[in-house]
Amino acid sequence: MQRGQTRAAPAWTWREAALVFALALIPRLAHWFFVRGTPLAGEYVPDLSAYLFAAQRLMASAYFFVEPMVMSPGYALVLAPQYILFGPDVPLFVLVNAVLDAGSAALCGGLAAGIAAPDLTRRAGLIAGGLYALCGPLLFYALLPLGEGPAIFCLLLGLTLLFRARHGAGGTLAAWLSGALLALAALIRPNLAPAALLALAVWTGFSWRKAGRQFGQQAIVPAAARCLLGFMLVLAPFMAHNAAVAGKASPFGFQGGFTLYSGNHPGASGVGDALPGFENTPYMVLVHAWQRAEAESGRELSLAEADAWWYGKALRFFVDNPAEAAGLLGRKALLLLNNAGVDATANIGFSARFSPVPGLLALPAGLVFALGLAGLARLWRDSPEAAALAALLAGQAALVLLFQVTPRYRVVLLPLALCFAGALCAQLTGLLRQAPAESRGILAAPAVVFALALGLSFIPLKALVDKPGLEAQEHARLAHYYLLCGPQAKAAEEFRAALALGAPEPERLKAGLAASLLLRGQDASRP
Repeated sequence: MQRGQTRAAPAWTWREAALVFALALIPRLAHWFFVRGTPLAGEYVPDLSAYLFAAQRLMASAYFFVEPMVMSPGYALVLAPQYILFGPDVPLFVLVNAVLDAGSAALCGGLAAGIAAPDLTRRAGLIAGGLYALCGPLLFYALLPLGEGPAIFCLLLGLTLLFRARHGAGGTLAAWLSGALLALAALIRPNLAPAALLALAVWTGFSWRKAGRQFGQQAIVPAAARCLLGFMLVLAPFMAHNAAVAGKASPFGFQGGFTLYSGNHPGASGVGDALPGFENTPYMVLVHAWQRAEAESGRELSLAEADAWWYGKALRFFVDNPAEAAGLLGRKALLLLNNAGVDATANIGFSARFSPVPGLLALPAGLVFALGLAGLARLWRDSPEAAALAALLAGQAALVLLFQVTPRYRVVLLPLALCFAGALCAQLTGLLRQAPAESRGILAAPAVVFALALGLSFIPLKALVDKPGLEAQEHARLAHYYLLCGPQAKAAEEFRAALALGAPEPERLKAGLAASLLLRGQDASRP
């Protein structure tokens, strides 16, 4: 290097992405090793059976224009090729999610590098990717045999391709693919759809303003249009399907209305409540919701009409009970930031018996959100990419708050928060070297946001929502799984634990315990 020249700042390249991928893959493979022979890699996980059924119908050519879309089909589309190649191998599904989530860590690092200052891209990417790799709650929920892991991967890859289009990278194909990937993420998690479209609009507007009218007309608007068309082309077959089968051209399943009401009704906890008279299984609960809508409306309804009826009932709760609804939304906001959470899908604390890895990666969700919100307050106006990520994070958070707040549903927010966390942490060293008065002015707002969010994350969970029977229900659900799949010794152990904790339907649990003991005796008598 000649005298007078400055060393170029280290850039984010494929080498850094590969490093983050490897760092993230190690704990995810370790977690897979622990859970591959446990109920966490089986149909013990709620909703999985519904997705497997949809995948079977897809492979049998008996889904499109035949099967009512009770649940959104995105994860069934992800499962179908795996199912075709390897059959219903749930441990393999978990392994695929592990590899995808390691890829998501690398993509998160790349997005953080893209919103950081030019001389801090490598540092920001490595920090964000490293935090992603070591976030236990994110690992746990992304590696369940459900759609959260693939949704995060599709979302981050779609954003990466879209943001490259502003710089002319990837050609026109990148913009088309970005829309398709964002649509697939929305098919897996439907509330991503409006948030992704909001992010696209914000990115287009900020890019136009930054690039100027001529370049905006030549590059930005065509890229945004291709992304939007790619998005709609992927959704179009599902819209046609629902128009033909249910009479409504929605690309998503018709469970949204009941899900909204279960999180917003008189006396709601905000985390989704099991309502009296409804079976707590993916398909049956919606069949019962359909029947209840017909009974209360006094007429026969289609699935789409029943879904709209539940949306209307939830809306009436907000109109008729504004004070309670406002308090409920406030509680949900606190639950969103809380380090813990209530989740009937799979409780991370209860599931520690299956794998110690998420508990060892003790980066709490509250700290991730505090760092992310502080970074957002500092960086959201710095680039079109930062503004789009901020809009996506805000829009998605608002939809989670509107419906119900559980650790599984909010996990999609964590990678977006980590993008801002990495970019902010990369800036801190340089900011602290500046004059105290100047650095204080720059860091004042982020520091206040960080302190407030972090403080709120430590509110005891029981002060927000108290569901003492959840542990008993977890034992009961695990007992029934072992009763069906074995070993019977564990089934008996879990039935006894559920009875000791006062789980509902004790007579049914006692019958299950007797059956497990009988089956265990039969097993023992076999040669």
